[in-house]
Amino acid sequence: MPEESLPHYPFQLVHSPMTNGVAQQIRQVAARHPERKADRFGKVGDSITRSAKFLRCLADADADPMDAELRTTIAALRAASFDSFRRESACAENGWSSWQPLAGKQPPLFRELAEVQGLFTFVLLGTNDIETSRVTTFARRFVKLIDASLAHGSVPLISTIPERRDRELSRLKVPRFNAAIRAIAQARRVPLVDLHHALARLPNEGLSSDGIHPSVLSVAGRARACDFGPEGLRHGFNVRNWLSLQALARARGVFEAGWEAERATTPAPSEVEGRVRVAELPLVEVRALTAERPGAQGCSRAVDGGVPAATPALSYDVSLTRSTFLEVLALASETADSLAIELTPVEQPARCVATGSGFTRTLLGPGDYSVTVRGKAATAMVGLLLGRSGAS
Repeated sequence: MPEESLPHYPFQLVHSPMTNGVAQQIRQVAARHPERKADRFGKVGDSITRSAKFLRCLADADADPMDAELRTTIAALRAASFDSFRRESACAENGWSSWQPLAGKQPPLFRELAEVQGLFTFVLLGTNDIETSRVTTFARRFVKLIDASLAHGSVPLISTIPERRDRELSRLKVPRFNAAIRAIAQARRVPLVDLHHALARLPNEGLSSDGIHPSVLSVAGRARACDFGPEGLRHGFNVRNWLSLQALARARGVFEAGWEAERATTPAPSEVEGRVRVAELPLVEVRALTAERPGAQGCSRAVDGGVPAATPALSYDVSLTRSTFLEVLALASETADSLAIELTPVEQPARCVATGSGFTRTLLGPGDYSVTVRGKAATAMVGLLLGRSGAS
């Protein structure tokens, strides 16, 4: 797979870079499905997407994004024969988890895509999965959803989930679920909106008093979710609407003459002799696995009596300056199936600190550690995170 097809989505950016690889993906989907139109969009999600506060107010004439490019996008969408803004989605319901869009004999996702015939679909799921599923289960379901959308001709505009302030255990899990979402967006070369990062800077992290759903500007008792002035952009739904409109404009822009690719502000870590030196955490990336060198040693070999030398693997070197939880996510890019994880001290490669499948969370002291991912996969989606304190 060419390097351009494996984009790197740095943290601290709200919008993932619109690289040549991402633009190529969008154009290829459009070419394979000429019936799909760029002046309309679908919506897939839970209550945060089903809410009347999400995008519907953009149909109103007084909704002004105060940006020339975004005004052009709104004008094109309003001029379409199909009202994407006001339409109630066939694939967004209160309390939904990632498996439900593809459930049943007539999956809601397929109904949504067939009714809209849009080239783009907003996708935000995972908030409810935190309560019922391991992150590995969520990832397998989510990648099926994204692949189904692409196969049916609609490019997902994926969003990370907002913070959870209602329960400490739920809050603990948010970063790992967002790591899976980020990794899948990268692996499929589709745009990512880091809503979590954008809302983190707002009062109460952009959430309402329930600690789950985004807040909204209210004027005289009336929701003003499309007020994009300074006061409006202190609220979660207002920011999500603003960023969603930006995401549409950016995705539509790849068809314009003179479009130029963006470069990632932070390049992916370099790999030397089969090892990736991690300079900064968190890291989420997609990278090819290669056959381990003959004689390569690891703790699983010492414990299990040997691993075939040709097992595809990928190793990361991580340095920690303080005691902390290290969370590792390791999934096959094609299916999101779990890959084997091995964690050892760099100086003692035969000593297992932790082993697992798909996801591990380990309390470590300061020092240098090696994280090895193994499995029968061409490429892996890998996340290395500093875990939040608390019992998982």
